Amino acid sequence: MIQNLQIALRRMTELDYECMLEWRQDEDVRRFYSNPYDNYTLEKVVRKYTSRVQGKDKKVPIIIQFNDIPVGYLQYYELELEDKRLYGLPETLIIFGMDILIGNKNYRNKGIASQAIQLLKIYLKENTRVNTLVLKLAKENTSAIWIVYT
Repeated sequence: MIQNLQIALRRMTELDYECMLEWRQDEDVRRFYSNPYDNYTLEKVVRKYTSRVQGKDKKVPIIIQFNDIPVGYLQYYELELEDKRLYGLPETLIIFGMDILIGNKNYRNKGIASQAIQLLKIYLKENTRVNTLVLKLAKENTSAIWIVYT
């Protein structure tokens, strides 16, 4: 899809389900990315991500690679009118939302998410009519908040 010297973004495939399972079971990912009490199984991962992988969902699933190693996940999607209203965003603009996680704990706090966001912005600017990209995050996730405000 798009890459720089170390970071690559590519579409998620069925071959990534095992990585996603591992990441979704991580305590920090569960605390910041989803419900901390939500237990993921391979069956649940397949059920949740198959329609996205097949392109049948509005969310586009992307694997973040660092030097060819899968280290995280992001998804982007066009915000619906009700979401724009909920967050007080201009209704006339094309606004994409995104969620991101660095699932491999050995690669957290190394700027990989920041680089992935920059690559996604380039990709979306060149391939869509998006006006604005917004990042959805947990207020307790100080690492992600730092990315947004720097």
